[in-house]
Amino acid sequence: MHHTMNGIVDRFQEFAPDWAEGTKETDLVKVENIKETPMTFFIGTADAVCLPAKAEEYIPKLNNSIKTVMLEGKDHDYFYLKGND
Repeated sequence: MHHTMNGIVDRFQEFAPDWAEGTKETDLVKVENIKETPMTFFIGTADAVCLPAKAEEYIPKLNNSIKTVMLEGKDHDYFYLKGND
């Protein structure tokens, strides 16, 4: 639900427990404060839900060890339908 909310408002923000009552924007998550957690971004080049450009926008803001795996021609459904095969 949290990721869906972020997608609708096009912001990486804190969860809004009162979303249904009208709160659509909350404090932004300060990704630049994430320093000690290594991350790997799996980016589907055909993903229309989490656009590659959106992932690439956040990568430079992170202050930690980052790996990027580009999956050519893969869309969002790939990650739950076949990504773990």
